[in-house]
Amino acid sequence: MDFESQLILFLDAETDIDWYHSVPSTRPQEFGTVSRSGGPVDMVVDDMTLTVKIWAATWERVRALSKIAARAIVASPYGIANVMSAEILSVYDDPDTDTGLPRRRITAHVIAND
Repeated sequence: MDFESQLILFLDAETDIDWYHSVPSTRPQEFGTVSRSGGPVDMVVDDMTLTVKIWAATWERVRALSKIAARAIVASPYGIANVMSAEILSVYDDPDTDTGLPRRRITAHVIAND
């Protein structure tokens, strides 16, 4: 199961920004990325740690978007097939030093049936 792609599609539907696997070469002012940052995979269970980053024009906007994204991640067992559980481990401000844009980082733990 390519959960990152499934979550990107799910977040596209739940938020009003575009989502990617990595930062696009032409950056929109507001967007998000989803990447796997760890976790074991066995024959049946995929135990993932995911990093979700959100960029926006203002801190108020990036915080609002991160709340929506975090709620969507927690709801993913009800909206994405084979996801058994999802929890948010941390949410924090992570300013983008390259662009100066406000950025927020969400770390999530997701368990899926592979």
